[in-house]
Amino acid sequence: MKKYNQSLEYYQKSLKLNKKLSKQDNISESIYYNKIGLIYNNQDKYSEALKYFQKSFDILEKLYGKNSISIASIYVNMGLVFEAKAKYNKALEYYRMALKIKLAKYGQNHISTANTYNNLGIIFDAKNNFDKALKYYNISLKIKKKIYGNSHISMAITYNNIGAIYNKQGDIDKALKYFKKSLSINTSVYGKFHISTAKIYNNVGYIYNSKKQYKKALRYYKLALLIKRKAYGSNSISNAMSYNNIGVLYKTISKYDKALYYLQKALKISKKVHGENNKYTALFYNNISKTYYQQHKYQKAFDLMEKTVNIRKKLFKSDNRSLKASIKNLKVIKSKLDKETKKQTPTK
Repeated sequence: MKKYNQSLEYYQKSLKLNKKLSKQDNISESIYYNKIGLIYNNQDKYSEALKYFQKSFDILEKLYGKNSISIASIYVNMGLVFEAKAKYNKALEYYRMALKIKLAKYGQNHISTANTYNNLGIIFDAKNNFDKALKYYNISLKIKKKIYGNSHISMAITYNNIGAIYNKQGDIDKALKYFKKSLSINTSVYGKFHISTAKIYNNVGYIYNSKKQYKKALRYYKLALLIKRKAYGSNSISNAMSYNNIGVLYKTISKYDKALYYLQKALKISKKVHGENNKYTALFYNNISKTYYQQHKYQKAFDLMEKTVNIRKKLFKSDNRSLKASIKNLKVIKSKLDKETKKQTPTK
């Protein structure tokens, strides 16, 4: 955050100086507006980001017209904002406008065109339209192969995206195949202990977990955690998710003490970083509750599932899938708890 604030201050000063030196719209002013917009987007300040991207767009349109490559770049940046806001149809609109310009200026076989196809794949993935997502990822992959060959890091990103789609479709063998292709390129480019490699270790671990190959899954999860701890320090939410993955795995194989150890580490980080009322804290309460339930510790399970429900009610609408699931779980635990209480109550 400090780094972003320093960059923001620099670009705002540069913009102010540029305006003093030149009273007319110019390319430097447009660049500064765009840079400031990118920083605000990274800070999740989406309204500010869009405002500055629009300022950049207005200058570029005056200077170069609506169909310049610079305009296409702004369209992509606006698409990224709407993607982050989960306004996927709007993001789709901007990515398609960007693609139209890039195809006209660069043609099909250009890396910038390939990247926009990848952006379209991400949106269709988010909209659960997996066939279209695969279509655009594969177009992107084909272009990248022509330009870079088989071992460029850009290929690894698309292989990972395709693997994620196959995983969502339940084709875990194909998912593993693509994750391993991505991992092979990542390790050859960055080495075994890079943060990008850690993300793919996690994906491979998830697949082995799905295949019930728990030792292999644990190995990859722990590798991912080791790298994240070195990269981010102790209190990153990314670390918390790795602790969660390991904890859930131990719960699955009935090693409940180990499960609780890792899940409680995840919860501690989440509460420290984000506080009580966020989706991560709710998730970790949920998983700890399920662990206590499997240990027949129904009161503890009930208390934590109740916390999960209360947080998710604050965060989500009533038709949210995770909220509905946690309400259902709470009812199941309450039923068990009532039965246990009846058993323990002496009859007169």
